[in-house]
Amino acid sequence: MTVGTHLRTQFELLILMSGTLVVSDDRDLARLSKSHLLKKKQKRAKRQLSVKKEAEEIQLLEERIKKEFSMAESTPEYSKFVDLPITRRMVNNLTEAKFTTLTKIQRLAAPIAIAGRDILGAAKTGSGKTLAFLVPLMEKLSRQRWDEEDGLGGLVISPTRELSMQIFHVFTQLAGRDGLTGALITGGRTFKEEQSYITRMNVIIGTPGRILQHLEQTPQFNTSELQVLVLDEADRILDMGFEDELNSILSYLPEHPQRQTLLFSATQTKSVKQIARLSMNDPEYVAVHEDARFATPERLEQHYAVCCLSEKLNVVWSFVKSHLKSKTIIFFSSCKQARFAFEAFRRMRPGIPLMALHGKVKQGRRMFIFNDFNVKKAAVLIATDVASRGLDFPHVDWVVQADCPEDIDTYIHRVGRTARFKDKGKALLCLLPSEESAMVDILRKNKVPIKRTAFNKARTTDICKSLQAYAASDPDFKFLAQKCFIAYVRSVYLQKNKDIFDVSVLPLKQFAAALGLPGEPQIKFLGKSGQDPAAADSLRLEAHKKKNKNHKLELLKQKIKKEKERKRELIAAGSTDLKEIENSSDDDEERQKPSRRSFKGKLDRMLARQNDGVFDAKRSKLRKGASDHKMDDDDLGGVMVLKRKASNDDEAAADVSDATSTVDKRIPKKIRIAGHGKNSKVRFDDDGNAVSLFEKLVAEKSVESNSSTFGESLEENSMAYVKKIRDRLADESKADKASQRARLQAVRVKRRGKQEEGLVQTAIVGNSEVDD
Repeated sequence: MTVGTHLRTQFELLILMSGTLVVSDDRDLARLSKSHLLKKKQKRAKRQLSVKKEAEEIQLLEERIKKEFSMAESTPEYSKFVDLPITRRMVNNLTEAKFTTLTKIQRLAAPIAIAGRDILGAAKTGSGKTLAFLVPLMEKLSRQRWDEEDGLGGLVISPTRELSMQIFHVFTQLAGRDGLTGALITGGRTFKEEQSYITRMNVIIGTPGRILQHLEQTPQFNTSELQVLVLDEADRILDMGFEDELNSILSYLPEHPQRQTLLFSATQTKSVKQIARLSMNDPEYVAVHEDARFATPERLEQHYAVCCLSEKLNVVWSFVKSHLKSKTIIFFSSCKQARFAFEAFRRMRPGIPLMALHGKVKQGRRMFIFNDFNVKKAAVLIATDVASRGLDFPHVDWVVQADCPEDIDTYIHRVGRTARFKDKGKALLCLLPSEESAMVDILRKNKVPIKRTAFNKARTTDICKSLQAYAASDPDFKFLAQKCFIAYVRSVYLQKNKDIFDVSVLPLKQFAAALGLPGEPQIKFLGKSGQDPAAADSLRLEAHKKKNKNHKLELLKQKIKKEKERKRELIAAGSTDLKEIENSSDDDEERQKPSRRSFKGKLDRMLARQNDGVFDAKRSKLRKGASDHKMDDDDLGGVMVLKRKASNDDEAAADVSDATSTVDKRIPKKIRIAGHGKNSKVRFDDDGNAVSLFEKLVAEKSVESNSSTFGESLEENSMAYVKKIRDRLADESKADKASQRARLQAVRVKRRGKQEEGLVQTAIVGNSEVDD
């Protein structure tokens, strides 16, 4: 092969792509080859020089960190990101994302985290904690040239999906050209889909339950090289019942000195400090608001007003109608209250977009609501405390707390959704007369400047009649109102601070009427004796354990456990059929049950639906739980009245009903008992005339009877016979009614006696069941 042939094969593509090149002979090809090799060499030299400069920059930064952050000297203060000891690449990424000036928490925490120390940080809501831990995390991995093959280098755990999504959004803005890969693990996708890419991620941001599920069930998910662990809103993670999950996650992670731990929260509780002792090594405590004049943002106007419990929904509705051009968040204490308020306001059409954000909303819908509320200029978000932590909603005008917060920390986090950074905002707290004095004292002792205001009763709209009409016409709405009533009373009953929350002074009858209910739903744990502190504490602990448990994961574990037990039983019984052992399962009924999608066509699927109402399954479950005297996990104890047990008379009636089930139910009961059927059969006489059986019977009776009640004509005889039958049936009906009245009276007397004798015993049994 000649030189020209070799060069032609090597640069054929290059010549074709470059239309300006003119090659006449092999010398031109040689010149082109030499030029190409020279450019390649220059690029390699430039890349090596860039790597060398980057290494020198990192070395200078490390020397600067050792000099400026030595233990003997005080930590220096910075005003801009460019002043921090970080690489030029990170500064460029921050500048492109329009992050230039440091906030107070960033000035204090970021340099310490860049120096490699553990941090226990506390700052006000909206103070910029996200950048305070993301910048050190990404800077550390970037300096080590972390690649996809290196595995997991940073792990960020937050309490809610919305906050995780918000942190991930900031991470994507800063990632830039660093080459770091990241993933959001919150359960929005299927578990298998997350397993396919989680092993290639450098930074993972997610919620505790989902992360623990991957640590337990994803074989190739390795955390041995983890460099930085971040716990954002750590107190909220523990309050939501994730303490066991968090301890399990920590057991999978490497210890100090390899792992650096950064723990941030707006408040530091005892449980947070306990986790810090378990997972951190000599942490640096950084508190921003300890020396501040107020615990809340200074640009926030805070007011509180007192209203009766029965007027609370009227006040909230009137507030929404009078602020149609504002962006408002309304907080309730439970999901069922938020669902009921959203459904009621939605039906009445206030003239402003309404949204609901709580724990019962599915992940896809929650993400849509979160993004939609962010871009809206005027909207109302009805939410629970799921939306009170860390979420950065832009330009929120009002935060209304329809229910009193459980403590000062919850109040601070709720009002922190407005007046973020340099924005202004307003907050309104609705208190009951029994909650006013104690709650206001707590707020003022914790440096919360709050003023009292009053509602204009002339501008308050009464929506009670509308709610009553909805409840009367729609069983689902009535069911929502009942669950809302029970949820609110339970939330007050389970609170620790009894100086603020006293369930015995609540006007429950008026509250039930305000929700549109015809009567007050009976609640099991409220008796004549009032509150039981021991029962309330046990219910509170049970709720804390079950609050955020992964029920699907628990069901999967139970299913696997049952299958293993079934296989052991077959092996112990001497079964040698491997297929029978492998295919043995307790879910044969579920496998045989046909899917609704098996029907062909939309019309066939529609006709095949049975009880497809939104709350039909819930209602049937609630009725079944009440009749069996069992606790409903969703209600944290029996809350509905137990159904009456069947008496002997009821059982006898059921036997009679079963015995007569084959008789045509369209025939009246008294006619069936008397032995008379329908007069529908017609026969013909010898002359061919149609004669009904009834006319034939009347004719025979008239011949046989010598009584004067029968006349000579067929019509007279018919009327006389009908009157005789009617009189006999009337007498039998009176006798039946008297017997039934006596039986019911005896049952009522017997039941009343049992209730009076076993009242104390029933209360004791109810409390023991709640403890169980």
